[in-house]
Amino acid sequence: MFGNNTYWWFGLLGFALFVGLNVLVWALRNRPKLSFAIGYSIAVFLLLYKIAEYIAYQGMGEHVRVPLEFSALSYFMFAILVTFRVKGADAFGCFVAMLAGMMYSFSIWISPDTHFANRDIWFLFVMAVVNHHLLYLGGALIVMNSRRFDPRQSWIFAVGTGLMVGYSWLLYSVTDYGKIYGKPIIISITDGSILLNLTHAESVKAWELGLWIPGALCLLALFAVAFYLLNRWQAKRRAKVGLDEDYFPSFGEVFNKRLFRSVYVFDERPLPPLYRPVAVAVEEREGVLEERQESETQRGDLEGEVVATRPDGSDDDRR
Repeated sequence: MFGNNTYWWFGLLGFALFVGLNVLVWALRNRPKLSFAIGYSIAVFLLLYKIAEYIAYQGMGEHVRVPLEFSALSYFMFAILVTFRVKGADAFGCFVAMLAGMMYSFSIWISPDTHFANRDIWFLFVMAVVNHHLLYLGGALIVMNSRRFDPRQSWIFAVGTGLMVGYSWLLYSVTDYGKIYGKPIIISITDGSILLNLTHAESVKAWELGLWIPGALCLLALFAVAFYLLNRWQAKRRAKVGLDEDYFPSFGEVFNKRLFRSVYVFDERPLPPLYRPVAVAVEEREGVLEERQESETQRGDLEGEVVATRPDGSDDDRR
């Protein structure tokens, strides 16, 4: 896995990075608010970075260099659906984010020499490694620690995957992308030519293609099932310990100052009032003060009502 490659140490680093990210996700399992804030920040960063990157390509005259590969499309699917909080469809964005990031990391473990041989410039090479792992981390934090997705909306996965594949085939057919940058993996998977790399054969036989396409669809379906099972498992665990089962904040709540200055960033589980320390009850005290001020204001309004006078000169308090 690592030892048969010249750059085996790079594969080992990729493996250690992937394990470290999963440890981080597990460490934040009781912090749905913080996990969502980190995942949302990653989505915003990737959206801005990728837009700037492809604008730069166009400025340098690389007009054919467009997001066509599966991972390139996954960046935008995850970033757009999470940043603009498209409820329901954000499950598909997180799914492709985790899948693309995981597959990229696996490829580093298996064949680190290929990544070094195909590298462009060092900056893009390093950013590709960083961004793919950020993609996985952002999706995993939201899926495992924040949201609960409805399996009844899994039809979005089929529609989204079909649109991604159709979009890639359309651009691949009408542009010179393949001649300049080679055949994308998403095209190789869907036309079965990836089998040539796996079997080192000269051509793909009809029966192999007949087995490959249904097998690839079944594998994708298994990933989707595992996705929902992991999501449900963690959501039920959060509910048992008194945390938000489905944390889906509004835009104003995503980066709340009081969230970051309160100790709920470090422990978001509600504690019994008798055992709640003073530092933990900051937000509660502020809420009590606000209610007290409102009650005093209402009492002052009642006391300051105009006292009417009857024709005979006696007072009549009108409420």
